[in-house]
Amino acid sequence: MMIKYAIFDLDDTLLDFKRGEREGLTKIMTKYGVSDLKQGFDTYTKINHQVWEAIEQGQARDALLNTRFSKAFNLLGIKVDGAAVEAEYRSSLDTNFYKLQGVDELLSDLKAAGVHLLVGTRN
Repeated sequence: MMIKYAIFDLDDTLLDFKRGEREGLTKIMTKYGVSDLKQGFDTYTKINHQVWEAIEQGQARDALLNTRFSKAFNLLGIKVDGAAVEAEYRSSLDTNFYKLQGVDELLSDLKAAGVHLLVGTRN
């Protein structure tokens, strides 16, 4: 049996989402004056985890995502417009083009074998 289709999730399968996330967060935190980046990452990670748990329980996704930065930054003593910072962060993630090791070769091999590639992600 010949494989005709291959379906991939984009984040952390083909693209290095964690690297793009880390770079985006560093850029945002630096811009808004977070002096201790480790503390900033830890605080954001805690809030972000809570936000995603609430989303998975059926709460309004966009409204929650628009508050994660204002909540995290508030704990760091910095006031920001959560929705505006969320938009900046999303823009940063949209320019993440860091591929995981071996991705180019894998995709080239599949293409050469005539496999149709389907890629998706949760936005």
